[in-house]
Amino acid sequence: GPFQWRNIGPSNMMGRITSIDALETDHRVAVIGSASGGVWLTRNAGTTVESIFDDYGTQSIGAVAFFQGDPDIIWVGTGEAANRNSVGWGDGVYRSTDGGETFERVGLEDTYQIAEIVTHPTDPEVAYVAALGQLWGRRGSRGLFRTTDGGRSWTELTNGLPDLPTVGASDVNLDPSNPQVVYVGMYQRLRQPWTMTSGGPDGGIFKSTDGGESFHKLTVGLPTGETGMIDVDVYRADPRILVAYVEADENLPFDLDVPGSGIYRSEDAGETWRYIHRHTHRPYYHGKVRIDPTDDQRIQIVARGAQYTTDGGETWREGKYYSSGGGDDHDAWICPQHPEVVYSATDQGAHVQLADGGHLSMINMPIGQYYAIGVDMRDPYWVYGGLQDNGGWVIPSRTRNRNGIRNDHAIEVNGGDGFHMEPDPTDWRTVYTAVHVGYFGRIDMLTREKTFITPTPESTINFHDFYDPDFSETQTDYTINPEEAWAWRDIPNRTINGSILPPQFRWNWNSPLAMSPSNPHTIYVGGNYVFKSTDRGETWRIISPDLTGNDPETRNSTSSGGLVRDVTGAENNNTVYALAESPRDPEVVWAGSDDGHVHVTRDGGESWTEVTSSIPGFPDRGWVSRIEAGHHAAGTAYVTVDNHRMGDNDPYVWKTTDFGDNWTSLVGDLPVPGARGHTLHTIVEDPVAPGLLFLGTEFGVYVSTDGGATWEAFMDGLPPVAVRDLIIHPRDADLVAGTHGRSIWIVDDISPLRQLTPEVRSSPIHVFEGPVATQWLDRTNFSNRGSLDFRGENPRRGARISFWLPDAPAGSVRVEVIDPVSGGSRIMEVRGRQGVNRVYWDFGWDTPDDVLDAYRTRLTGILADIRERVRETRDTALLRSHR
Repeated sequence: GPFQWRNIGPSNMMGRITSIDALETDHRVAVIGSASGGVWLTRNAGTTVESIFDDYGTQSIGAVAFFQGDPDIIWVGTGEAANRNSVGWGDGVYRSTDGGETFERVGLEDTYQIAEIVTHPTDPEVAYVAALGQLWGRRGSRGLFRTTDGGRSWTELTNGLPDLPTVGASDVNLDPSNPQVVYVGMYQRLRQPWTMTSGGPDGGIFKSTDGGESFHKLTVGLPTGETGMIDVDVYRADPRILVAYVEADENLPFDLDVPGSGIYRSEDAGETWRYIHRHTHRPYYHGKVRIDPTDDQRIQIVARGAQYTTDGGETWREGKYYSSGGGDDHDAWICPQHPEVVYSATDQGAHVQLADGGHLSMINMPIGQYYAIGVDMRDPYWVYGGLQDNGGWVIPSRTRNRNGIRNDHAIEVNGGDGFHMEPDPTDWRTVYTAVHVGYFGRIDMLTREKTFITPTPESTINFHDFYDPDFSETQTDYTINPEEAWAWRDIPNRTINGSILPPQFRWNWNSPLAMSPSNPHTIYVGGNYVFKSTDRGETWRIISPDLTGNDPETRNSTSSGGLVRDVTGAENNNTVYALAESPRDPEVVWAGSDDGHVHVTRDGGESWTEVTSSIPGFPDRGWVSRIEAGHHAAGTAYVTVDNHRMGDNDPYVWKTTDFGDNWTSLVGDLPVPGARGHTLHTIVEDPVAPGLLFLGTEFGVYVSTDGGATWEAFMDGLPPVAVRDLIIHPRDADLVAGTHGRSIWIVDDISPLRQLTPEVRSSPIHVFEGPVATQWLDRTNFSNRGSLDFRGENPRRGARISFWLPDAPAGSVRVEVIDPVSGGSRIMEVRGRQGVNRVYWDFGWDTPDDVLDAYRTRLTGILADIRERVRETRDTALLRSHR
């Protein structure tokens, strides 16, 4: 089609991998499941890799598995099973019987998140699925499921297993010598916007000896109280030996005589267990264990804070006995024939080790998990963005390299979890950045000098006008209450909740940073108050009251985690999440919170009006994911709500034209595909055409050309990935998407959609006005990197010519480009389609040589005449000067 998405990468700052499986008979062949970037297949141990799941319902993957007896059979369980605040969800189980060429969805559509798939060692029709179910609520199905007919039907196995609305299966394993023996880990969990609860009384390790018809709970030597995340591994050479990671209460005594959180070993097929190692490092997020398939003495904790033993658990060392290439591991596959070959799944992508203890290769996949993006005004422009656990990066929208946009072109500008990045449109060297939980910076892109601009009591001019020393969490969480701003600097635990301000001032994990459209020196950041700076972040002024519900029950996340405490700032709630200044009036500023409040000021912050009650159908505690201030009228704004964290996946989007007094829903005919829903992350209004809107959703992009009355998918070439941010480049009219799982994508030149008036639609043919084309010269600055090199897509070469046809013609369409000066022409024959069409002229001519020769002769004469006149003029001037 005319609006083809292209992926520019990058791939060297990859996202989270959830699952890896490889062929036991040929370790070079591996299938890789990405947390939010689809399924990938390599046939050469990661030297090259291909995406094989772009055409299906979701890119959020929980589990992948080969049927080892036939490598053409590949199972995919959708929906990442980790408990992270940013996880997506899936739409069931898929199966391929042709090596990944095609997949068929085979059921379990409402399981949301799938942790594991295990196949029968000899029967290709039998498989077990461990489904954790909806993380954010109690909807749908969860537990252990079995198929005996290749997925055509499924049985939920409940005899002896807990069957409760928050208890799912975190792992399933078979005895390879007797597949009637099934081990399953059952896990109770629930996440809410302000907390995460991992563990409960109804989980544990269960065993079946009849293929899953009945189960009994394994208890001897295991924790007697509540349990959380569970992972089990079976020793291949002797299936009586098992190892398990069991999350339990971290407050139990640090004593192996008291079974607690960590690693357990059984040598009698699970009937009794021995506690061999305490480990409490985020088991709900990592919490896996692997036993070397050739040596039961080598056991690896697959996690952040990884540790390993080579003597069966008697002694432990920090790190890994294999190299993983990342700091946060989620899965590992160890080759049974060659245990020195290990595939590892990390927050920084997938890696393969081909020799004992090192020789690591990174598998290049463009699966960056972007939260927010920005663009500058260079030509070509650069795209800025922050990624989950991989910092902030910039990458050019195109290069002169004939091989495309390479990883070398991407530049890292800050670390941590990256979020908003706003380049100054008048000075590309200046970029404002946001890192997790309210840390902000200003970076000089030329020198890489970083300036810390996070609001502090010292830099916030009116801090003491708002500071309340009697705020309850300040009294609870802090040992010193500052009476003066400068005293705050000396408080040892001043970063409780991730903030350098007292707990009265809260910041979201993804705190908003917004640049003024009228003055790039003016920026806003949002906590539960709105802060404004007019000097590039050097000083701040609080310009709002607390714009949240300020609920004492949900505003303080210091006890989040459940059995193992987890307070990283990702659970911070009652915060401002969306900010926007009107492009039409800098006094108009909008703010939306993560607990269901929308406010507007029309006087630069002197007074604020809450307009939430005027929004029809606004869900209770709805998370305001974006506010787009209208480009064409100061009273216009758009609001999207992402309510999946309350267990509600429906789409919500509204528009106001009167500063929030009245609102109209724009959901219209936006499809709501089944149980998975259609959560909305962002909306953008075109700055030229008022009726042109784009929506970024959990499953791709939608467009409306009639102000939101109707919508259609805008997905040509784009997989169904979560689109967290969209930007229309103000000069080039490109639509740029920051995806949470497939890096950066661009549609070049959407200007024909701006010109698609009713008159154009009714005309027999219309040629759209297009942008000035640039003929870029190749400048290749890199040596040959071999097959491991990633190459993002440059725009197609040539000048774009876009035209409208009301109907698809029977034959081809002839497009002719004519140079009125030279008489040169180029004729292109293309197959026309109904709607917008696009062809590319390569700046060449089909003109016969004699015509061009005559033109060159005429042009040579004209130039010679010009030179002669210039010479005569110069001689005359010299003569006059001598006189």
